[in-house]
Amino acid sequence: MMKDLLSSIKCSRSLREHYLRDPYRPAFHFIVPEGFHTPVDPNGAIYWRGKYHLCYIYQDDGKHYWGHISSIDLVHWRHHLPALAPDIDNGGIDVGIFSGGAFVDEKNDRVIFSYWGLTDPEKTPDGVCLAWANDDELEIWHRFDNPVIKSSKGDSGLYRGTDENGNEVIYGTADPSQIWEKDGKYYMVTGNLLALQKIGEGERREDFQGDSADLFVSNDLDEWQFLHKFYKSKRKWTEMREDCMCPDFFELSLSEKGGDLSGKYMMLFISHSIGCQYYIGDYDKENNMFIPTQHARMSYPAIDYTPPSSFDDPRLNEMRWVGGSMNEFFAPESLSDDNNRRIMWAWLIDHRPYDIYFADGGSGGDLSLPRVLWLDNEDGTLRMAPAIELKQLRYDKKDFPQVVLEDKSMVLNGFSGKQFELKIKADSITAEKIGVKICSDLSGNEETVVYYERSTNSIVLDTMKSQHINGVKGRIEKFPLKVDDSLTLRVFMDKSIIEVFANNHQAIARHIFGTDNGVNIELFTENGRANFNKIVAYKMQASNPF
Repeated sequence: MMKDLLSSIKCSRSLREHYLRDPYRPAFHFIVPEGFHTPVDPNGAIYWRGKYHLCYIYQDDGKHYWGHISSIDLVHWRHHLPALAPDIDNGGIDVGIFSGGAFVDEKNDRVIFSYWGLTDPEKTPDGVCLAWANDDELEIWHRFDNPVIKSSKGDSGLYRGTDENGNEVIYGTADPSQIWEKDGKYYMVTGNLLALQKIGEGERREDFQGDSADLFVSNDLDEWQFLHKFYKSKRKWTEMREDCMCPDFFELSLSEKGGDLSGKYMMLFISHSIGCQYYIGDYDKENNMFIPTQHARMSYPAIDYTPPSSFDDPRLNEMRWVGGSMNEFFAPESLSDDNNRRIMWAWLIDHRPYDIYFADGGSGGDLSLPRVLWLDNEDGTLRMAPAIELKQLRYDKKDFPQVVLEDKSMVLNGFSGKQFELKIKADSITAEKIGVKICSDLSGNEETVVYYERSTNSIVLDTMKSQHINGVKGRIEKFPLKVDDSLTLRVFMDKSIIEVFANNHQAIARHIFGTDNGVNIELFTENGRANFNKIVAYKMQASNPF
């Protein structure tokens, strides 16, 4: 036993040293601590007895587990034993634990996880499963009589049958949302990927095409009844092939700090083809319907993307999953803290070829920075910003003098690297393009460009000269953003991850894989001028143990 323990200690030390030598391994974005994993959906986010808890999917022996971490500051995380593991699930869910949410059941002083439990559908129905815990650390989990919402025999993530009157009944049994309570009853929605693929696409039924979510109600959490589709999507917003999965439904607050709620609700979700997106709208509580009034994305395709024209388009298979559109911001999950502050994470998909993962670093599975969401009370649109807790990682601050640039660039001498936060404020903007080049080698061969483009009213991320690993292609992404006169950019660079926040209205995240030469920062304007009235840079302390 001692020999095995000593061997494990030595292996652990060697693994840690291997990861510490990896130039691409993120330092302050959460990363699954061991090995390469996909998917790595964040799940089960909850604020419980003064601590933040977050789960994430990882794989072991071909099965899917929920890893479990907790924190008091959203930056430094303690690792727990797996919260949900397929080989100890008494409900017979022996293939994997997939996406779901978390809910504080105040009546019984406990936390409830909802999740999609996978099986061999020919032998045992899969479907929506529930588990609960009430200890301080959320480490002792108890299963319900799962699945509480079953798929039909032979189906996975889907129920097809008839009601007592012989009417067709079809609903999704995959990716349950968190549970919420209203008028003494419990509600939950599920995703529609399997209904879309098998019926909308497979049978060409228009009523099952596009994104939707199915609503269920329960009196006791044990027995659930399907009510109806929770909302109606529109093709002016989403494509016919886009599903709604990893759904997260909640009311938005009116402030970055939380506080008063707005009365407006968000449906945060993904489509597997394009990535993270959301609706904002009204919750008709009398008729149990969500009525979207606006739609936007947190993951936009590259500028050369054209959607498939139909389900018969020959490009559909290669574009069916987010890998086809090469997006990265995926599988969102959020929680509300004790002051109604809404905080979300997403899985940042790393598009390196599989053999590169193991040849270079032997690991992969990154989450975004914690992102705070709230509603702008003036224009009714979504606001977003990195969690204020990230400021505790700043050190070695560097202030630069105010400067006016007109059709020129300027290197920030005295500050360089690949692990920093850069904050820029500019006004009196007449330039067509204004922004910053980071990870630049100053020769034009290597640079990552972030800028505002006036003619298209968009914030642009250009990684065409960023990627220096075989098999990883650069791209140009444009996110809608209207700037009148003032622009604030916050750029976080973390070894191989860049996250950009613009005017608290838009954000972009992406992996970039550069060389040792790409360490410089340049401000620039094109076709006009701008006054850079604040330029400040911070080095960022690593929060990951290795």
